[in-house]
Amino acid sequence: MQREEKYIDRAWEATFDAISDWVAIIDTDHRILRVNRAFAQNFSKTPAEIEGKLFSEIIKNSAECYAECPHRKAMDTGQPASAEIFEPALGKYLEISTYPIFDEGGVFFTCVAIIKDVTERKRLEQVKSEFINTVSHELRTPLTTIREVVSQFMDGVLGEITAEQKDFLSITIEDIDRLTRIINSLLDISKIEAKKVDLRREQVDMAALAKGVAVSFLPRFKDRGLEIRTSFSSEKIEVYVDRDKVIQVFTNLVGNALKFTEKGSVEIRVEDRQDEGVECRVVDTGRGIAEEDIPKVFSKFQQFGRIEGPGEKGTGLGLSIAQGLVELHGGNIRIESRFGEGTEFIFTLPKYTAEEMIRDSVERKISLSKKEEKPVSLFIIRLDDYGKIEDKYTKEKAREIFLKVSSALERSVRVGELVMQKGRDEVIVLEEIGKQHISCVAERLKKVVKESVLEFSEVDEINFSYCSATFPDDAKNTYDLFEQARLCFVSEKEVRLSKHIMVADDDPAVLATLQRAFNAFGYRYITQAGDGDELLEKLKVAIPDLIVLDMKMPHMNGYEVIGRLKEDVRTKDIPIIIMSGYKVEYEQLSEYVKKKAIPVLGKPVDMEQLKKFVGHLL
Repeated sequence: MQREEKYIDRAWEATFDAISDWVAIIDTDHRILRVNRAFAQNFSKTPAEIEGKLFSEIIKNSAECYAECPHRKAMDTGQPASAEIFEPALGKYLEISTYPIFDEGGVFFTCVAIIKDVTERKRLEQVKSEFINTVSHELRTPLTTIREVVSQFMDGVLGEITAEQKDFLSITIEDIDRLTRIINSLLDISKIEAKKVDLRREQVDMAALAKGVAVSFLPRFKDRGLEIRTSFSSEKIEVYVDRDKVIQVFTNLVGNALKFTEKGSVEIRVEDRQDEGVECRVVDTGRGIAEEDIPKVFSKFQQFGRIEGPGEKGTGLGLSIAQGLVELHGGNIRIESRFGEGTEFIFTLPKYTAEEMIRDSVERKISLSKKEEKPVSLFIIRLDDYGKIEDKYTKEKAREIFLKVSSALERSVRVGELVMQKGRDEVIVLEEIGKQHISCVAERLKKVVKESVLEFSEVDEINFSYCSATFPDDAKNTYDLFEQARLCFVSEKEVRLSKHIMVADDDPAVLATLQRAFNAFGYRYITQAGDGDELLEKLKVAIPDLIVLDMKMPHMNGYEVIGRLKEDVRTKDIPIIIMSGYKVEYEQLSEYVKKKAIPVLGKPVDMEQLKKFVGHLL
């Protein structure tokens, strides 16, 4: 028995080392447990020198970004995953395919990575892509010139022409347009095959999108005496896709159905299949496709018959493009057809979790940042009291506050910056700024959040935390950027309670009352001044973060103090709260009060109102 086991072990070792592809067994911490001989030889090392190291130590770019890390994907989804990367140490393009391995209880415990050298394939793809691009662009210019000349002949600009000549010229124009469509389609398919199509994903209502496609085709269907219909499983079916690319898929499929339908109708159906994704169907009552032709439907330049007349031929690339765009979204497309009974094209697009949508959006922003060599900073704002607000008030009130914060943040950023909701209590903000601007932007975002919740006066307290990280200073990929940011979450309340408040009032009883109130609120650093002169003297020692100021004081009143503060570059931006038992002379403060730069509290002071003002200004 032992001899047999040893034989099996030796056979397995020999088989493992005989595999020409590079093979590595990786644990849940991304450490290499075993590699075959081919893997080690490509790095001029022995297996023993590699085993025990992090995979990313050997394949430097394998974990370059979350979206491209097949090991992390395999661990997160329990499904095989793959990615193509460039390995600078070897000067090679590698295709990494990772397969999860489960124990007898179905628990993931390791994965196998199979790596292929695809450098030559990438080189040939590049040559093909460059050839198609060159030929396409070289053809476009003369075609444009020819079309313009023919159009001038048809319009009589270059002299009168006969009806017969006009017919021939019309055919020429149609063929030029068809050739232009072929060139454009060739460029599209070339980009898809080279994986150079950037998907700009967003949350899209597929029902509304499909309706729009149907409306755009309506005139052509009416001209042919055909009907176009739509059918949806629900009024709103949201999926995370590139809107324009999905419109192109529908357009190609509906256009194809129109070519092969003489009578009857074409119907667009969209059904939400929950975890299975969103299923879209384009169903026609046309002639159908012979069984032997079905396997060739998505091949380039395949056309099995047409209904429409001369001049309306397709390019033979529309279905190939549709297939490529669906697969770029991680979906699949298939066909069901019987000759003489019509055809159904069915494509399914995956639904993504909010987490996946956010990471994809951030990943695209980082990819753009790499190309443009610009930093990008991630901010996470979290409502800490969301659960408490739900319990004390209602779920609807908590949701209303969160949406108010999210909308305010979205309005506060520049066009093109990202603001996304994560879960029920977090907002993600991504801005193209470097680390040197982090604190400035964080202060701006904090102010936006505070202003957005001011109107919810019935809610006692709305606390939030925030954190940030910058690419590439703090992290080199999306996953690490989130992880690094979450390591430094800061409670806005804790920061605020540590700030310096200076109170100026000539009444010792008021000062004592405010001291007790601020201590009860949790503020720890309070400085008192008995009049305006004392306040200005104390400002020479320390600049506070907030001044609470009585307006009627001896020696120097509050109006003069404010004037002095606003004239000094060191103190002009200190936020101020006015306290007064008398009518405030607004004309003396019109420049500030009318802009709501200085809130006013009457005496006796409403402590809850004071708490809200202080919380807002600090």
